[in-house]
Amino acid sequence: MTVPKYSNPFEFDMLMLEPVHHMMATGIRIDQKEKKRLQEEAIKEWNEVQEYLNKLTGRDLNVSSGPQVISVLYNELKMPKKYKNKKLTTNEDALRAVMAECRNKIDTLSQEGAKERWMRGYIICHHILKIRGLRKTISSYLGLKIDKGELAGASKFEDDDGRIRGTISVGGTETARFTHSKTLWGTGINLATVPRKLRSMFIPDDEHEFAEFDLNRGESWVYAHLSEDPELLRIHNEGLDFHAETASVISTAFGDPLTVDWIVKNKEDLSYKIRYLGKKINHASSYRMKPFKGAASVNAEAEETNVTVTVAQFTEARQLWLEKYFMLPVWWKDIENQLDKTRTLTTPYGRIHQFHDAWGESLFKSATAYVPQATSVDYLNRGYLKVYHLFEKEEAWELKVIAQTHDSILIQYLTKHRDEVIQSVLDSLPSSLSIKGRDFCIPVEASYGNSWRQLEGYNAT
Repeated sequence: MTVPKYSNPFEFDMLMLEPVHHMMATGIRIDQKEKKRLQEEAIKEWNEVQEYLNKLTGRDLNVSSGPQVISVLYNELKMPKKYKNKKLTTNEDALRAVMAECRNKIDTLSQEGAKERWMRGYIICHHILKIRGLRKTISSYLGLKIDKGELAGASKFEDDDGRIRGTISVGGTETARFTHSKTLWGTGINLATVPRKLRSMFIPDDEHEFAEFDLNRGESWVYAHLSEDPELLRIHNEGLDFHAETASVISTAFGDPLTVDWIVKNKEDLSYKIRYLGKKINHASSYRMKPFKGAASVNAEAEETNVTVTVAQFTEARQLWLEKYFMLPVWWKDIENQLDKTRTLTTPYGRIHQFHDAWGESLFKSATAYVPQATSVDYLNRGYLKVYHLFEKEEAWELKVIAQTHDSILIQYLTKHRDEVIQSVLDSLPSSLSIKGRDFCIPVEASYGNSWRQLEGYNAT
């Protein structure tokens, strides 16, 4: 079997319809016992956090009620008021903004008594966001209904055969990413956004196992070549740890200086924390995220990572990042010049997008992210197309692609053929990409296991 030819992005998108249709039809098996365990765990945590929040506020606080949250935060605690469209708001952005200001007060005030109100405001905001997140997890990914802040029974989740499916639209976004929605009969979830901790309930069929193939920092490979930044090119071409390299440079913003070797070799909390911050700084700064939003993006994951930062720390780290990767602002200016001329950007694969946003920061951010994100997705999907025609369509090893998550594909296959399958897919996924006269391949990493959550790295021969 040969892979069909295509000469432009439209023909490529049309060819992707067949493999995506097969992926939707296959679905992914659900471990019912594990799903029930995750449901019970999430409900228990919700109840515990709600009970603690009620003690803090002195009432049975409905976190979905704007008036109730406004009364507690802005009227009783006198927290800084946040507005949207000239109206008081307690949405996620507003609560994270309040938390950032509380954190700053806690760090700068010297008297414990003066800190108390700000500490209480911070904790209350944190618990409100935690409950809202748990409710979303329960209702969006665990097959339960929530009505007016209360559990309201089971919802449609998997199909009658115990598998999750969804509706996938090829090229449904500006950056050529797929969009996901429920099936026409109301079942399914967005597999591309399932939280990692919930992936344990997704399992392969009997006598099969999973393998996931991830692009190794696909977007950063693209913007390294677009910007022609010497440090970025060196790091990527020499196969170095991008996030650790950045972490070393920004480490002084969070304490003592740390070397790349120490960060890579050590497994203690500090090395994890600083490398994680390097990763967040890389992603946020590359796409022009301002320090306030960058700090909020770190703090939004604090429940899972136990890592928090202040806006001042993020600001210092971002400045150190800009000094290391000094060609990035030059690339940003090139993007603005191109937009000023034609309002269009073209990817290395010939995908063209015209921008209609108002001239300003929002436009520049979306334009900066467009080419790296679209190129990375197209790179992955070109490999996906090959895997489908060379192996799945030929019914080799009972291989089926069952999920695509923007920068990875998940397959299942007969376990006894593991080495042959993984090596064949690793050989098929990469392709040559040319940017500004440089040809390169984005590395692909493989892992395998008996659930989507528990995958171990595969060492290719």
